[in-house]
Formats: sequence, C-alpha cells, structure tokens
Amino acid sequence: MLITVMGDSWASGCWHESDGRTQLYHTGLNQQLTDAGHHVITLARGGSTNDDQWSRLQNHSDRFMTPTEQRDARRYGYASARDADLFVWLWTDTLRGYDWWQLHAPHQHNLYDQQRQQEQWIQSSIDAQTHLKWHQFVMIGGNAPLLTDWPCRSMRSWCEAMGYITEDHATIDPVNWRDFVNWCNGKSTVGNRDYADSPEFTHVFQMWEKFIRSKSHDHKQHHMDYLDLSHERQRRLVYGDDNEQFKQGMMGEDLHPNPEAHQWLTDWILNKPQEQTYIPTL
Repeated sequence: MLITVMGDSWASGCWHESDGRTQLYHTGLNQQLTDAGHHVITLARGGSTNDDQWSRLQNHSDRFMTPTEQRDARRYGYASARDADLFVWLWTDTLRGYDWWQLHAPHQHNLYDQQRQQEQWIQSSIDAQTHLKWHQFVMIGGNAPLLTDWPCRSMRSWCEAMGYITEDHATIDPVNWRDFVNWCNGKSTVGNRDYADSPEFTHVFQMWEKFIRSKSHDHKQHHMDYLDLSHERQRRLVYGDDNEQFKQGMMGEDLHPNPEAHQWLTDWILNKPQEQTYIPTL
C-alpha cells in the first residue's frame, strides 16, 4: 500500500536538541509504516502549516521525491503523493498559517472558531477534488486537536487517545500568537523577522500588556484563557500531572512524541481501520 504522510514536525518523527539545534533522530511513523511493508511518501515538514500541506499535496510530483521514493514510484507505478491508497494527516496549530487566516478568515478573531473554519476549508477543498475520496484519509489531531467532525476515520487527539491528557488543546508558539493579536488590532508583524515592536520574547505572558489592545474584556479573556490552556497542555505532556514525567511519557525531550508513541499511532492506523475516535467538544 502507498501511504502519504502529512503534517508538521510531529508527523516528521522524533526530535531532540543537539549542539543548540533541534534535530530529527527517528522518522517515527514514516519508518514504522515502511517497516510494516508499506511504501511511504512524506510531505510532512517541521513547522509546516495545514494549508501548506494541502498545497504540497496538490502540487506534488516526482521532482519532490527522494531518490528512494522515485525508485519506488517507477517500480510500483505511481507518479506522486496524490496516488496514495491512504493519506495520514496530523493536524497542527492554525496560527502558524499567517497567509491563510489573513486571506480566508479576515474577520474571525476567535481562535477556536478560526481553527474550525480552517478544518471546514480543508474539507471543502478535498470534496472539490474528484480524484480524492474520504475513505482514503485518516485525520489525526497532533500539535492541535481536531475541533470539527470529519467525514473520514479520525482521531480528535493523539495525546488524548493515549491517555496523556484529558481534553487536548493546541500548543501555540508565542510569536505566532503575537502576530495574530497584532493583526486583530491593525498591526502587521510576521514571524521572527519582526522584533522591532518588543525587545523581549522570553515568555508568552510577558507579551500580554504590550500586544493586547482590544477594548473588549471578553476578547482579552478569550486570549488569556487560550494561552493558559496552551501552557497547561505543554506542562502536562512534558512533565505529567506529578511534574516528574520528563522523557517518561508520550513526549520526548522537546514537545515531540517519542518512538514508542509513534509505534502506538502506527498500530492504530494499520490495525483499526473502522474505528473513529472523534468526540465533538467545545
């Protein structure tokens, strides 16, 4: 079976810090699916957005394949990642997609509704493709949980399904959150290229008074609650409820699932084809 893996760094594999750099030390479910006898093309990239993954799938051709993938493509008669029998997609935080939310959700300032809107946009995009069918897809909440119902086999949250957190929440990067808040207030900043408006980015809550300018108390509270839940999610996944779980649970050294978690997910993908674990919340 040809399997296309999509997503961000969670879908790329397992990571750790070495010499001050975050490095991939195991390709996770990509390798484990290969070891199980399947042919794998991975579109996943560290830091990738959901809409970028959709674009990569749409535009993929053999020139984007590794030499091994090109050799297998010739041998087994497929041309690109679009020819897969199965698409495994790990969902990530929508705030990474600056261009997407400015173009497709210009008036949506509620972070949860924005994520729902992007999920629905991807669903509509897949519906519009005559060569893609929903039975080919497996959608998995990774760095962010799924918040809508999907017309395919889906898992609201990998973290929830493994029992490491009760109700999952997206983990957001402080700079991504800053850019969204600035944009909501009429100011454009994009990623690490613009530090001019603040000299310090050491902690997400230090940015609160500097970047929130909304007159609405509810809007401020919405953002604060979102950040609190993001921070709590990070703490639980790295350290556990007892604050002593570092490297002993689902997470490895730096907020990425370890090889054992990838093996668990691989087994779920291959051995539970009819199970759908999505539970609507929020």
